[in-house]
This record gives sequence, C-alpha cells and structure tokens, in this order.
Amino acid sequence: MQCVSQVSLPVRIALAASLAFAALWFVALRPKPVPDAAAPAPAGAQSAPGKAVEKAQDAAAAQKAGVDKSEAAAAAAGSETAAAPSGVAARKKAAQPGAQIDVSAGEDVSRGAQAVLRDVGAGKVAILLFWDRRVSDDRAVRAAVEAVSRRRGKVAVHTASMQRLADYEPITRGVPVVTSPTVLVIDRARRARSVGGLTVTRELEDLVDKAIRVRP
Repeated sequence: MQCVSQVSLPVRIALAASLAFAALWFVALRPKPVPDAAAPAPAGAQSAPGKAVEKAQDAAAAQKAGVDKSEAAAAAAGSETAAAPSGVAARKKAAQPGAQIDVSAGEDVSRGAQAVLRDVGAGKVAILLFWDRRVSDDRAVRAAVEAVSRRRGKVAVHTASMQRLADYEPITRGVPVVTSPTVLVIDRARRARSVGGLTVTRELEDLVDKAIRVRP
C-alpha cells in the first residue's frame, strides 16, 4: 500500500504539470490567427497613393492639352502674320474696292471734296485720310500717309477731320467710313479701297502701286 502511494504521487505531479502546461498553451502560447492580407477593399474606395497618382496623371494630361492648344494658336498666328504686309503686326486688313466715285458732283460739295474729285478726274491716284488729331494712332497714320511717294505728281494726298466726314459724302457713298483713322486709296478707275485702323507707309505704297496699274 505504501509503494502504491509512493508511485502515485509522481504520477499525480506529472499529470498536474501537464494540465498546467496545457492551460498555459491555450491562454498564452497558442498561435494567433493570421488576417487575410489580400482582403478586397470596399467598392469605390481608393488608397491615398492611388489618388495621388490619378491626380498627377490628370494634371499632366491637362498641361499637355494646354501646350497643344497654345502651339496650334501660335502656328495660326504665325501663318496669318506671314501673309500680312511687312510692318503691320498681328492684324490682317482687307482693303476691298468700293463703288465707282462720281467725279461730276455739283458745286454744293465742300472744297475738300472738290479737290479730291478734281485729282481723281485728272487720272491721279488720290489718298484721302479721315482722322482725329487728338488720338495718337491717328497721328501715326497721318505721318504714314504724308510719307507716301507722290510718284512725280501721279499721286495726290488729302486729309480731313472725322468731324467733316459728311462733307465728303460724294466720295464715301460707296465706301462707308466707320472707324478713325480710315485711309481711302482711290485708283485710276475711280474706285476706292478702304484701310481702317493702324497702317504703315509700306502698306499704303503697295496699294498705290496697284492703283496706278489700274486702267482708267
């Protein structure tokens, strides 16, 4: 009986130790479950780095579109400037001929209009400027007009204030003058070409050359 008690005690101790270790393993040493690393994000959600990349791509696309638009505009402006007369910047003017001027106006027209009509009737190319001396652009055009070559008497230059425009109705009847300054170049066939706004002597010289070559 004593032998059985001596053998049973170690067994009981080992059993108690095993139970204690099992309890410790379940409480502290048991491996924890590993969370799914590839769990899908909620629909519509996007990480911060992904949003940053998308914004950078959108900004780059917008910048490229702006550059393309600017290059296209510059190319169009360059082609238009190349087609315009030299010295006239960023402006393309169309000097269209008007109706034929009647040089047989009566004596009731102003002296200025009569002088222009006499030169046109004599087969000269007449230049008529309507301007406002108070405006710097008008004064610049006046200087450009005065610098035009008279071609040994083949060209006559006249100027008139915009306030006296109504006095030149026999001349402007077929060529409306709507802005200041405006230059009329009347050829030998008695048709006027109108140039509104800023112009330079070289452009006017080109128009005079064409007007002289016109047959009466």
